[in-house]
Amino acid sequence: MRTSHFGLHVADLERSLAFYTAVGYEVVGEVPETGLGHLTMLKLPDDEFVTIELVHRPVRSDVAPGTGLSHFVITVDSMDTTLTELATRGSTPERPRHRMARTTS
Repeated sequence: MRTSHFGLHVADLERSLAFYTAVGYEVVGEVPETGLGHLTMLKLPDDEFVTIELVHRPVRSDVAPGTGLSHFVITVDSMDTTLTELATRGSTPERPRHRMARTTS
């Protein structure tokens, strides 16, 4: 298992980009107009993959102020095994609605 990335809601995309690039992150891609909003993918120069995804939608009625986390993505070897293990620990997880395909280089 590994953390893939997490998504942060940002109110001011340009200001957020100025901060993250100032501390060393680089923009590696953008996806405008998704169901979540405008996505901007960031990573540090030595990271292999995206580690932060900025999620910007100017008008947000479904997010309360101060709740900046949009999503948190992890990679597991087996979804079925992971869901079973969570259930044995007392969690009642829902099967994810979206599945990202595993890619190899």
